[in-house]
Amino acid sequence: MKKMLSIFTAAVLAVSAFTLPKLVQNQADLVEAAETKQYTIEDIRNLQDFLLGKETPDLSGKDYDLCKDGVWDVFDLCLIKRQYIQQQSKGKTLIAYFSLGRNSGNFETADATTSASIVVDSTARYGATEYIANLIQQQVGGDLYSIEVTEPYSSDFDEVADQNHNEMAENFLSELAGETLDISQYDTIYIGYPVWATTTPRAIHTFLNQYDLSGKTVIPFCTHNGYGKGNSETVIANLCPQSKVLEGTAINSSNILSSQETVIQWLNEIGMLKKEETNIQISVGDHELEGVIYDTPLAKEIMEMMPLTVSMVGYGGREYYGSMPSVPKNSGDGQLNFENGDITYCPTNNTLAIFYAQTSRPNLTMEVIPIGKVTSDLSVFDTLGIRENITFSIEE
Repeated sequence: MKKMLSIFTAAVLAVSAFTLPKLVQNQADLVEAAETKQYTIEDIRNLQDFLLGKETPDLSGKDYDLCKDGVWDVFDLCLIKRQYIQQQSKGKTLIAYFSLGRNSGNFETADATTSASIVVDSTARYGATEYIANLIQQQVGGDLYSIEVTEPYSSDFDEVADQNHNEMAENFLSELAGETLDISQYDTIYIGYPVWATTTPRAIHTFLNQYDLSGKTVIPFCTHNGYGKGNSETVIANLCPQSKVLEGTAINSSNILSSQETVIQWLNEIGMLKKEETNIQISVGDHELEGVIYDTPLAKEIMEMMPLTVSMVGYGGREYYGSMPSVPKNSGDGQLNFENGDITYCPTNNTLAIFYAQTSRPNLTMEVIPIGKVTSDLSVFDTLGIRENITFSIEE
């Protein structure tokens, strides 16, 4: 049954201010209750019109009594408006990064061929970590923010290394330049940095001390010269104890300009990308199977070759694999494991494979990159011969 307002709707609007003190006694509980619900602008209009005595649609199923006093009043409307505003302001993404290229005095003149901190593609010059930040933004959107110190580092990397070791020994917090961020508007925050001395630069410590990321999703990413993440992700997790810290990625500086596929694969793995897929058909002998191809540069490049027939050999009771007719231009870092149904590309030997059964040897000896998946029953692969021509085509 539709909830009824107390006598004289307009009068309630006028005197609501006098009834608020009673209602506010449990304000914290009421606000918390409101924030667990999702409201739309239509809900705001409906309740507002109801309070003004205007004609409304049937509101009998609406949960507008946020103060749990048996009536709908102005305080309920205020709570709904508050929640709506919070909903609209949330969900933004920040990609904050510290890049030596942007924090040394010779960014515009340094030789990119000899500096691991600067890369140049066909359009512009970037700091190495800055370049990865831009790749992330291309996939997830959001705002870019360069973390910069007030006192630039030396253009001599040996001097940078010495300064960093001294800063670490002194537990130094670098002073940051630039305007203060309104961090409250962001729910997801990527933190990028080069790995120095197997850990994070001190500017990252300053940033994470300066901004409270409690309740936010924090995602680290880093560049390195061959030694990986070090303990940098542990440091970030310790600096963000009230945040949800996801698995990061580490990009070797020598692979920066060819890392797009690696970045996309990582974002997919941590669930930050909605995986777009194209339906395909897979023909083998008299069997017609269904599958999907992912929306990644490598997968799309292979999809452009379809219809694609590959002579595949069964191996180990777990997969069929065969050589590609040409080498794709897009590639990236792979993985040494698989899920049943995975369609993969192996850059080491330029082969396409379908994995259909986990075995006693689930770990691979060469990295593979998932580009799609067979969605039909996989038991058909147990009936095939040692060699089969398998055709991949886009579903019409």
